[in-house]
Amino acid sequence: MTRAAGTWTWPRGQLDLLLRAVLAPDPERALAAARSWLDRNDIDAASFREHRLLAGLAQRFGAEIAAHPAYPRLAGLARHLWARSQIAQREAAAALRALSEAMPVMAIKGASRVAVDPQSSRGRISHDIDILVRRPDMARALDMLLGMGWRYMEGESRQRLEAVAPSMRAINLGHGALGNIDLHQEAYHPLNAAPADDDALWRRAQAATFLGATLSVPSPSDRAALAIGHGALDAHAHSDWLVDCAVAQSQPDFDWRVFAETIALRRLEASAAIALGYLDGAIGIAAPDGLLSALDKAVARRPLQRLAISLQAAPRDNLSKAGNLMRGVAKLWRKRQRAQNHPEAPPPPPSIRARRRRAVGDGQSDPMLSAALKTGGACLTVRLRVAYPPVARRAVFEVNAADRHVARLVMRNWSPHARVVEGRFAIPIPASLRGKGLVIEARPSKLVRESANPAFKDANGALPFTLKVS
Repeated sequence: MTRAAGTWTWPRGQLDLLLRAVLAPDPERALAAARSWLDRNDIDAASFREHRLLAGLAQRFGAEIAAHPAYPRLAGLARHLWARSQIAQREAAAALRALSEAMPVMAIKGASRVAVDPQSSRGRISHDIDILVRRPDMARALDMLLGMGWRYMEGESRQRLEAVAPSMRAINLGHGALGNIDLHQEAYHPLNAAPADDDALWRRAQAATFLGATLSVPSPSDRAALAIGHGALDAHAHSDWLVDCAVAQSQPDFDWRVFAETIALRRLEASAAIALGYLDGAIGIAAPDGLLSALDKAVARRPLQRLAISLQAAPRDNLSKAGNLMRGVAKLWRKRQRAQNHPEAPPPPPSIRARRRRAVGDGQSDPMLSAALKTGGACLTVRLRVAYPPVARRAVFEVNAADRHVARLVMRNWSPHARVVEGRFAIPIPASLRGKGLVIEARPSKLVRESANPAFKDANGALPFTLKVS
């Protein structure tokens, strides 16, 4: 049991019971946990975090729990999740084959587990496919995907996406009804950057075939480290990162020395102490002698990091209101950190919030989704009037030249009622574009697929505007 991380970060209650059902090495103990969870819980009320584990439960036991009254619903849920995953994989297959033929590609996270063991696809639900390319190949990979019709999941234009890509760790792209590729140029979050280990990750990788593409997957030791590095920072949303870690540890070629070195290089001791402590102390999957105590000592030397990671790794329902507030602060701080090992990456273009935002009584006249702008000096001031639907949300606009992004404009309506809001924006104009024509365009705040329901479209679709230039 890890003293430095603290058992308060471990899953507990019904989540712990479900993890025991999926992971416990003793089949009888695991089966008892599965039946107990099904006795105490309503599958129809389960969260997506639990769905991901229930798929693993259904795959592990199948006929052994077929007599349970909840089994038909469990089997139906597992089939539904598997079918969605299969559709997402089918929509990504052509893009993945094209990328792997053009450059080295590595499947990571859930995709790597399925690539190594295709049978696990029924128990390891992954509606997005995470792939890694080397940083010098990122621009070409992005260009290929955009050329094949993939679009940024945050709704931004191609000009802005290409402008911000050098400073992003990963870019999430969507296609069709369910296609979802998370394109990484860094394997880990910026706080865990380690350029020397980036090359070693590729050297240790193993060949695999996934969706008809020949690519690489991380070694078992790296798969466990990656599961810990990503999963512990968003543990309230899912818990199959613990399953991924345990599955990787079970591989005969798992190298604990490489794993420990990677954890140290990536500054992942706090996350690893939580994961391995729980697997060892609660589930019964033993860690090597001395490793947990070594992690304890390393974590104790970084108390602030220990607290920040612990707050993010603990399931949200483990925390008080104050704890969840602190968790939000820790997460915001992490997201604002930028990788220090690539100072050559240019800063992203500005995102400008409205000044003098005010609600106005009258509506819009001839609203539009885009308009031409004529620039003159170093700054262009515009006023945008937007009719919001009855939902609190932001409106997003972009100012672009034909071949480059200039600025993103953001105006938020905090009211849940429909109303018209006017905002004033001061847009800095680069010297090379002064006196030239630009376009201002309304953008969705998230990718809106054709199948999206009306409520999602109201909350995220592009909002028409009227424009005044001063």
